[in-house]
Amino acid sequence: MSINPTKEVVHFSGNCRYLLVASANTASSKQKMAGQEDPVQREIHQDWANREYIEVITSSIKKIADFLNSFDMSCRSRLATLNEKLTALERRIEYIEARVTKGETLT
Repeated sequence: MSINPTKEVVHFSGNCRYLLVASANTASSKQKMAGQEDPVQREIHQDWANREYIEVITSSIKKIADFLNSFDMSCRSRLATLNEKLTALERRIEYIEARVTKGETLT
């Protein structure tokens, strides 16, 4: 019975993780090669798939939070600019109203 280590690549958020798997030339290893995995291997693969899924969800949530923070800052800045313009217009209207009530010319 000879043991040949084989290399399986599992992708996780852009990085490659290598698992060395010893496979013997027996009937059980032929079953594994036919698509039937060892329960431990299946659990490991499922764990990596779950971790990758969690990483994708976490990354998406971070992107949404970053967008919302950026949007908030942009809105606050624009509202502050509009507030300054409105304040200036209100002051100008008050000034013009005061001049009109006194009977002064507007020129």
